[in-house]
Amino acid sequence: MALDDLDRKILCLLQQNARTPFTKIAEKLSIPDTTIHFRVKKLIENGVIKGYTVLLSPQSLGYNYVSLVRLKIGGHIVEDMSVKKAEQLAEKLKADERVRFIALGDQKTVIYLILIGKDPNDVNDIIQKLKNDPDVQELVMWNIAKVMKGEEMLSPIVFQDIGGRNSNV
Repeated sequence: MALDDLDRKILCLLQQNARTPFTKIAEKLSIPDTTIHFRVKKLIENGVIKGYTVLLSPQSLGYNYVSLVRLKIGGHIVEDMSVKKAEQLAEKLKADERVRFIALGDQKTVIYLILIGKDPNDVNDIIQKLKNDPDVQELVMWNIAKVMKGEEMLSPIVFQDIGGRNSNV
């Protein structure tokens, strides 16, 4: 779907506050609110808008420790095996709510992580498990003192829902 200027303006306003009523958006853009409804519906149908969420402050929930981690997966005779092991580890890490960001590097054997924890032991627990993984050839960790931009990457935090399953809030 090609986005025009109006779509971009609507998206910009929704990114600033997804709870902004369509009537307010229409007022700001000097167009009918039915146009906003139609455009947003199309943006959702075409996958441009994937959903709406609540951004939580990790610090207010007691998550005061943030670390950036770079893992190098390797040691296999066949490079494709290292790539496969990196993908498997990345998939496994998705289940841990303290792992807030996972990305494979352009080499596909490097994994980048952002970890959060309530205390240093929370983060060190993950680090120790990674260090003990025989496929991890190199692990570099940087503790983050203060997030200046991008705090939304640390949210949402996973909570137990009423049914007892993990759910993203």
